[in-house]
Amino acid sequence: MYESILKVTVVQHVSGRPRADLWIRREIGEGLKRTITLAFRGEQRPTVRTVLKRFLPKKKRDSAFPWYWRMDYFRPWRDRMVKPRTVNAEPREVYQAIATWNVNGYHAKSELIADMLNREKVAVGALQETLVAATSSPIRIKGFVTYSSPWEEGFRGHAVVVDDRLSSYRIPHDEKWLIHVKISNWRLDGTNPQFVHVFAVYFPSGGNFRRARTAKMRRLNEMVDKVLRKHPSDMVLALGDWNMSFSDISNRLFTTRSRLIALQTSGSNISRFPVRGAPLNSEHDQLREVTELLPGSGRC
Repeated sequence: MYESILKVTVVQHVSGRPRADLWIRREIGEGLKRTITLAFRGEQRPTVRTVLKRFLPKKKRDSAFPWYWRMDYFRPWRDRMVKPRTVNAEPREVYQAIATWNVNGYHAKSELIADMLNREKVAVGALQETLVAATSSPIRIKGFVTYSSPWEEGFRGHAVVVDDRLSSYRIPHDEKWLIHVKISNWRLDGTNPQFVHVFAVYFPSGGNFRRARTAKMRRLNEMVDKVLRKHPSDMVLALGDWNMSFSDISNRLFTTRSRLIALQTSGSNISRFPVRGAPLNSEHDQLREVTELLPGSGRC
């Protein structure tokens, strides 16, 4: 068997991994190929030593040959050069808008949501009441990265979508009603890149949960304070479904000595308040857009 080896050629595979091609005589090749094929049935690629040791004397086995390399028979398609596909897609416009929307079921409105995000040029969006469980098909929107908390008993689920041209990642914690995402080098004001912390909240609704909303507001303030103490120059953006009126949110922020500043939101022509730009002062479940950003450490 050893004398049947004609040559060994070291090859640099297209994947960048090293490979050695073992050239042997034809009369031995078919038997060796069957041996390797049978070894594959155990879903393990045998080593050179495993395949050839029965044919070699001990003296030959102790040589400097690469015995512990994995064996496989030659497949020519592995060496084909695949040219990358070129996509002549027009670059998208810069997205800067911020929006929050109680969608009441993502999968039933997926196309409408994707159309809204692109038409309104939304860079960061909060989606509440997604009704997407952990075992369901996840939220996927072309051009956006999604961070979500699943629907479960007593909690209808929510998500944050971020333009995939922005560098973002999720900061873990134990609160399912809050999603914390950090965005790096976002030119939110159109000129200076800055770090932005996005806190997407989903507070429980109803008068029976007033105390729970207050507790969650305090927890949010603790997390915001922790971020701003560590990174005082970063911006904080809190949005989502507060299940409170604008005046109630402002009062809660004042009484809890929050570093967040409440901003007035506006309606959209695809919500049930069809006047675009009209201020929304009551508790509502529809699309909202942040119309302005005030100077300060935090925004809400």
